[in-house]
Amino acid sequence: YVHSSLRLDVDGTSAQPIGSVFKIFTLSSGLEHGIKPTDVFVDNGSVSVPGTNYTLQEAQAICRGNITPIAAIGPSCDVTPAQIALKLNAQDPNILPTTAKDFGFGSPTGIVGFVASEENAGLVPDPQYYKDKKHADWTGINAVNLSIGQDDFGATPAQIAMAAQA
Repeated sequence: YVHSSLRLDVDGTSAQPIGSVFKIFTLSSGLEHGIKPTDVFVDNGSVSVPGTNYTLQEAQAICRGNITPIAAIGPSCDVTPAQIALKLNAQDPNILPTTAKDFGFGSPTGIVGFVASEENAGLVPDPQYYKDKKHADWTGINAVNLSIGQDDFGATPAQIAMAAQA
C-alpha cells in the first residue's frame, strides 16, 4: 500500500524524507564516532535540545527507560537516535550529514537504466545548506530531525536500497 500523497517512483525521480529508516544510519554514524553498542541512554519520554525550547517526544512506550543504541532500532525509538545526534553534533555538526552522504544520500545513484539528467539526487541538509539556502544557522534541532530522517532530508527508493546494501 502506498499512501496517495506520496510519489515513490522506481526510476529515482522522487525524493522524500525516509523517517525511521534513517535511524540505522544515525546509529552507524554514532558507532564510527565513539558511541558503543553497549552504551546506555536514558529515555524519559522526550529529549530537549539544549539552548532551545524544542522537545522531541518519544512515540514508543517500549523505548522508555534505559536503552542501548542497538536495542532502540527494533522498536524504532526516537529519543535514542536524537541523543546520539546531539552528541555527534557537539563534536562536529557535519558528522551526521557526512555519514549520510558517505552512504550515497544526496547524490545520484548512477544505476544503469536511470536517465542521469532525470535522477533526483535527494538532499542531505548540513550546516552549509542551512547557511546558503535558509540563511540560518544549523542547530541541534536540525541534527535531531536528521537523526530520524525528517526535516529537509530527502532520499529516493533507489538510494535507500543502495545504502541498505552497503
